[in-house]
Amino acid sequence: MQVAEPSSGDSRGISLEVLDCPHAEGAISRNKIFMAPNHQGGAINVNNGNRELTVDVVANQISGQGHDDGVDVFQFAPGGQLRA
Repeated sequence: MQVAEPSSGDSRGISLEVLDCPHAEGAISRNKIFMAPNHQGGAINVNNGNRELTVDVVANQISGQGHDDGVDVFQFAPGGQLRA
């Protein structure tokens, strides 16, 4: 997957955000992601609200220059539980 240079400065290759599901689990694996330069955004972005999320991020290849993050995992709400 090639992620083009964004006009807004914000881009992501794969993005997962859990907001309404009480429990979610899964895997992000064996992807090849080439990131163009950006100011914000990871090649793989995992966000969780006040829910329970378990995700394995395994064997991904990320390349490119001048991008913000490779893998970004963020728990942004109290009461949630994120395992990655």
